Amino acid sequence: MGQSRNGWCLFSPFDLIALDLDGTLLAPDDTVSPRNRAAIDRALAAGIHVVFVTGRGADVPLHIARDLGLSLPYICAHGALTKDVASGRTLAHVPVPFAEAREIVAFAEAHDLPLAVYLEDGFYRNARTPPYLADMT
Repeated sequence: MGQSRNGWCLFSPFDLIALDLDGTLLAPDDTVSPRNRAAIDRALAAGIHVVFVTGRGADVPLHIARDLGLSLPYICAHGALTKDVASGRTLAHVPVPFAEAREIVAFAEAHDLPLAVYLEDGFYRNARTPPYLADMT
């Protein structure tokens, strides 16, 4: 395969790059390095789609996707939520049924376990759950 001047293949075998955020794209302070930003710009210029797939809630990926000029929907909340970048609208939602969710919360509380819950676009944690990420506070 040929190579363009910017280092990307002229005929890429890839149509899509799906990126995790934590420990992959983002620095510990939730910023995108210039090197990662440039790589995403090169991928987009080569016609490769870039999407986020993350365990995070909806707010941080939306902000970063818009900042990077991404337009495809992103998957968040550990796969339970798909959001549209342009409108912020929910495209797909796979919730835990309410009865089961109540049992899980009750079990965690009864056994003094950490618990984190996504509820629509909000993120909640009990007092025993340490905030590992900034969006958990």
